[in-house]
Formats: sequence, C-alpha cells, structure tokens
Amino acid sequence: MTETECYHCEGTGWNGYDKVTKKMKACECQNARRIRILLENPEILGLTNVDIKRFTFRNFKPTKQTAGVGQSQARAMAKHYKDWVANKFNFLTISGSTGFGKTHLAKAAVVELVKKGSRPYYSRAVELNRQLRNFDDGEADRYRDQLTNAPYLVLDDVGVEHDPRGYLQSIYHGVIDDRYSYERPTLVITNLSLDSHAKISLARAIGVRSVSRLSSGKMLAVRGKDLRGVK
Repeated sequence: MTETECYHCEGTGWNGYDKVTKKMKACECQNARRIRILLENPEILGLTNVDIKRFTFRNFKPTKQTAGVGQSQARAMAKHYKDWVANKFNFLTISGSTGFGKTHLAKAAVVELVKKGSRPYYSRAVELNRQLRNFDDGEADRYRDQLTNAPYLVLDDVGVEHDPRGYLQSIYHGVIDDRYSYERPTLVITNLSLDSHAKISLARAIGVRSVSRLSSGKMLAVRGKDLRGVK
C-alpha cells in the first residue's frame, strides 16, 4: 500500500492530533515509508544491498558448528544479539574467533532494528579508521557525531586497527563514554580477548576505561570453527 492509498491518512502522512504534545500524529504509513527508504538505501546504515539480502537471524545456523560446545556457544551468541535488539540491555560485547558468525548476526540485528522503526548504524573498524582520519571539511567530526548519536550503534572488528599513538583509543573512549552516559545501545564485536591480562586484549586496544563501561552490559566470549565457505 502506498502513501496515497493509505485509508487512515488518505496520503497526508498525518493521522489525528495529539492533545498532550499539541502536535499532529504521524500515520503508520510514514514509519513504513522510512523503513522502506532505509532498506532500499542501506549505505545510510553502513551496510550494502548484499548485506540486507544475505544476513538474517533466521539463516544463522548454529548446527554448522560440528562440535557440541561450538553449537551451544553459537546459540548463546544468537540469543545475546536478539536480546540486545529487544532492549534487554544497552551494551553488548562479543569476542570470538574468526568466521564464527559474529558479523552475520550484527548485520541481521541492524536490519531487525530498522524493521522495528529505528535507525541504527553499523561501522567496521577499517571504515571507522578511514573516516576519523579524514580531516577535510570537518568530515571526521561529523562521523564521530554519527557514532556518538546513532540510536543504536554496532562497532565491528574493534581492535584490528594499527594505532601506535593511541589516537583511535581516545576516539573509542569518547564515543563509548558518551553512549554510556546517555544510555544509547551499543554493540561491540572483536576478535580480541576480553581478559585484560591477555597479551592481545580488547582493553589494550581501546583502553581499560572503555572496557569498564562496556562491562556494565553483557560480555560474551565464543570460540569455534571458521564457517566461512561452509555450505
């Protein structure tokens, strides 16, 4: 049904007047239109058309893990993602081996959030690194504001960046601290250990203070078979 065919608002986009807010009420067709625009223009979300078509909660198969422990961890991981989408907690940090399905579920979560009427943003570490070093015309500041203010934020592959001077660590801390202060839901995905004493850990990459804030939510470490290329 198009906007002009909407029986509720007859194409106006408005459906009644709210006496409390003293504003016109947006018709449900407005929300449907916003969802359609986002799914048809996934770059707004940090995704691609292929991502929208390929990654769903439904086609994530824990049984692809041949070991029982791997299957159990995959199911637990999927539940954590779904609980985050359902607003059961604000912060979720997933640490896991390569090819376990972390990114699959993250992109599926973004799509689910769009369908619920939100406007999440997905950022890979490589893209974040590039954007935050683009100082032309304030692009870096705009990108940082987008990371800080997105209603839902997914940070993927956190810690893979080369950051000898700690520039990105300070950025991560600023973004995570702001989102923690304003209780904005945030999902962090990493291949690094959640054990701060490990030689290669998330705490060493983004700072102990950032990990402390992330620990206010759920943190899950998973390990299993690399599923890339498995049919």
